Amino acid sequence: MRYYPPSEVTVQMFKDLPKQGYGLIILRAHTIPLNIIGQDTERLGLGTHKSGPILADVGVMTSEPYSGSSHVYELLANELVRGSIGKTYFAITPAFVRNEMQGTFPNSTIILMGCAGVSGQNNGLARALLDRGAGSFVGWDNTVSADRTDAATSVLLQSLTEGNTVQAAVSSAMLGVGSDPEFGSHLRALDLKAFPNEQVVADPTPGLLAVMALVAASPICFLGVVILLTSKLPRIRGRGA
Repeated sequence: MRYYPPSEVTVQMFKDLPKQGYGLIILRAHTIPLNIIGQDTERLGLGTHKSGPILADVGVMTSEPYSGSSHVYELLANELVRGSIGKTYFAITPAFVRNEMQGTFPNSTIILMGCAGVSGQNNGLARALLDRGAGSFVGWDNTVSADRTDAATSVLLQSLTEGNTVQAAVSSAMLGVGSDPEFGSHLRALDLKAFPNEQVVADPTPGLLAVMALVAASPICFLGVVILLTSKLPRIRGRGA
C-alpha cells in the first residue's frame, strides 16, 4: 500500500496519480461545490444539460496552499480553483482530470470520502475519472460527517477484501452503517453504465488490493490498521467535508 500524507497531496500528485498503476484509490479529502452554470460547464469539462443551468459538480481539495502566481494556466482554464477551509488551497476540477492528469487508471476503483462526490446533476468528476480508465467511482450523494464516512469506508473495504463487487460492497456499507443521520447522505457507486450511450465490456469486479493508494488529510483507521499523521487540513466534519 502507498500512503500519501498531506504534505504530498499536491497538484502534481494528482496529475501523476493515474500512471502509478493503483487498483484501489481512497481519497480522504475535502470537496468544494462548483456552482457553474450554462456555457461555463463546458470549460470545466462538465458538459451541458438539456434543462439549462446546472449545479455542476464538486472539486477535490489538495493540501497545496493557493497562490495566484502558481499554476496560472490551469487557473485560467478552470482546471484548478481556489478552495477555503480555514486556509486556502488549490482544488482540482473535472477539467483537470480530463486535461492535466497523465496516463490512465487501470480499471481502478476510486473512493472519494468527502462530501457530495456524486451529487452533481451530471456527475462530471466521476465521469472524468471513469473516462480516464477508472472502473468504478464511489462517493456520497450529500454532505457527510467524518465519523460516518470513516465507518462506511471501513465496511466497504472489508467487503471488497472478501471478493465482493463494488456495488455489493457499497450495499454492505449502507446496510452495516446506514446513511448519515444528520444529512441523510448515502454512498453510491458509478461506472460508465450509469451514463447514457456508453458501451461497457465488463463489470468492474475488483481483484484490486494488490496495489492500493491512500490519500488522506486526517487520522484514519481501516481494517484495524491505524495511520496517524499531522495534517495541514482540519478533520473532515459536517458541511466542510
